[in-house]
Amino acid sequence: MRSFVTMALAGALVTWLGSGGVANAQKGAPTSPSVEISSPEIRTDKYSPTIDVVTKLAEKKRGPGDAEMYALVGKLDKETGEVRFYVEWAVVYTASSWRAYQGASDSNATPLVLRQVGRNVTGCRAKCVYTEAYHVDFGINQMADALEKGLDFKLYAKDGDHRIVQIPADLVQQFMKKMAEAQKMRPASQ
Repeated sequence: MRSFVTMALAGALVTWLGSGGVANAQKGAPTSPSVEISSPEIRTDKYSPTIDVVTKLAEKKRGPGDAEMYALVGKLDKETGEVRFYVEWAVVYTASSWRAYQGASDSNATPLVLRQVGRNVTGCRAKCVYTEAYHVDFGINQMADALEKGLDFKLYAKDGDHRIVQIPADLVQQFMKKMAEAQKMRPASQ
């Protein structure tokens, strides 16, 4: 099942591709998906077993034809109160083959759970435009530590590429404040 953020990433990529992203990326011109999502917000309905908190989708251009995006996501189980935190991270790049990210670790070199949630290839000419999307899981202790110093981690790809993702402490603080509000919305907590 695709999450809202994954669908937003896909929508951003369609916008990027529709605005000449492939042609511009192949010419070396700077390109960038246009994404508008309010930050952070609580999402729930009577059909979902969780209350979700999602931050604004942040984008970082690394160069022509190379951009990455991320959002913090929290899922609070309405019945049990269990919480799952993860960063939904995606990268769009122009290359001749997949990077295939296969591992992640935090700033203490502690391995993190990295789950691939989507990938796509489009616009192949001399090179192709690749999209890879992943979830990187974090525990409650890691999120508590990130309140003061922010959240940072490194992703490793099979082709040797690596990315350091840094999420500022103020964004983590806003996110955790919304998670506390979501906790109050649980039927069991009323």
